[in-house]
Amino acid sequence: MGEKKKVTVRIRGQEYTVIGEESEEYIKELGNYVDNKIRDILEKNSKLNRTMAATLTAFTIADELYKTRSLVDNLNKIINEKDKEIEEKLSIIKIKETEIEDIKSHYEKLSNELNDVNNNLSEYQKKIKKYEQALDLKEKELQNTQRIITELQNKLYEKQIELAQTKKELEEFIRTFDAK
Repeated sequence: MGEKKKVTVRIRGQEYTVIGEESEEYIKELGNYVDNKIRDILEKNSKLNRTMAATLTAFTIADELYKTRSLVDNLNKIINEKDKEIEEKLSIIKIKETEIEDIKSHYEKLSNELNDVNNNLSEYQKKIKKYEQALDLKEKELQNTQRIITELQNKLYEKQIELAQTKKELEEFIRTFDAK
């Protein structure tokens, strides 16, 4: 609790001592406010005595206070509604953040799987290249083997012809030898 202060204020020419915890400037500002309100009321109706002016001033200030409190209450209701809306929006944001985290996690998983697939693809491509090279070698070997087979078939054909000629010559020789 703050320290109590005595402050003198002047309202309608009369001094009043006010005791309060607020600053001296604040208390004097309140005194000036009340003095100005009384002056406004007396200017509007010069037939009022001090008591009537003070009462109307109190009534006017009470009206201002009531309207201000009503306004504050309405503003508090609006603030509470906005607070609820903000809480709902924050709740939605938290849900969306969780969904985003889930999506990020899923994306990272898929990205890792894609990297694995790319790595495997690279390995398969290397294997395919090796197999293609091996296939090229085997095709060359096959062509070479086919060439050798063709050459051997040609030689066999030539040897068969030679053999047939030799058989003919041998048969002629045997016929000639038998005939002698």
